[in-house]
Order: sequence, then C-alpha cells, then structure tokens
Amino acid sequence: MIKYYLFHSYQKLNKTEFDEIIRNLYSYYLDIEYENNNSGIIMADENFYFRLDIIQNVLLNDLNINLIFLETFDLNNISYLALNYLIDKRKSGLYSLDEVIFDSYINKIYILSDELIKLFNQCDKDLLNTAKYYLKANMNSVLASKYLYVHRNTFDYRLNKFKDITKLDIKNYKNALIFDLYLKFNSNN
Repeated sequence: MIKYYLFHSYQKLNKTEFDEIIRNLYSYYLDIEYENNNSGIIMADENFYFRLDIIQNVLLNDLNINLIFLETFDLNNISYLALNYLIDKRKSGLYSLDEVIFDSYINKIYILSDELIKLFNQCDKDLLNTAKYYLKANMNSVLASKYLYVHRNTFDYRLNKFKDITKLDIKNYKNALIFDLYLKFNSNN
C-alpha cells in the first residue's frame, strides 16, 4: 500500500543531498516531489515509516536539517491542515495523521476534527455503518457481516466501496484509528 509522507524543513533544503540520503537509506521504490525549497511529498510503501527515524537522524546530524515528516493516507485537505498545524507549533519529528488529529483535538483546536467529519460525512450511511461495524467487530469481516445481517460478499463490496470513496483502507491499523477518531468526534453516530 502506497502512503504519502509530507515533509517540511525549517531551513532551505539541498535537494540533491536530501534525495541522496533518503535513497541510500531506503532501497525500495519511492518518489520525491518538492513543493518548494522547504517542503514536499515522498510517496513510498508503508515500510518507509519504519526507516524514517533513522533517515531523520542522519539528516539532522549530517546536514543539520530539522524536519517534520507526516505519514498520511491521501493528499487531501486534512493532510495539509495537519502539516500546517505541526509547522505552526514549531514541532519537528515523525508523526502519523491520527496522532496529529488527536493532538489538535486535545489542545482544543478543532479544525482537523471538523475536516475529518466533513470528509466522512460525504459517504453514504450504509458505507459508514459497514466501516463502523468492521471496527466494532475487531476488524473481522465475517463477524461484522453477520452483525449487519448482510451477505459476506455484500459486506466486502461495501467495505471496498468505502475505501474507494474515502481513500482510507481501514484494514490498516493507523487508518482504522483515523476512522475511529471520526466516530468519536461525530455526534451523529
């Protein structure tokens, strides 16, 4: 599964050195796109997250670059709002989207939770219920389909449709946390 890793440096990046360090420390497929001299996006598999800790230390020690990395499931408004939240707080380090949404909520900054509610409220109620009961059934499709009184194939179809519409694969733990936050924030569920 491809993930997006938004990054931001508080100093101007030397793109050649930055690329070289990342590609030397992670030998699998990745793509780096720069938005400006300080920010960009890395597209890589979910295993890249586990190498980012090492990569960040090398960048800090070798190039004296202090960075924010944000792992996200899509390049949507909530991802960029989360990155801006981290930039505004002058945080550096490695974050996943669920952590940032939760952090902003407990700090009484509701823009991310509001955006999360907007994102999922675009979905059909049947699809939201399918995803909700998938989590309630501890990510067990068979149990969730029985709970909803739908055929297993119908359940799988709905779960895949939910993924297609939201771009959020809740079979992935961190993505499931994001949807679970939505369920907690949204008083209509």
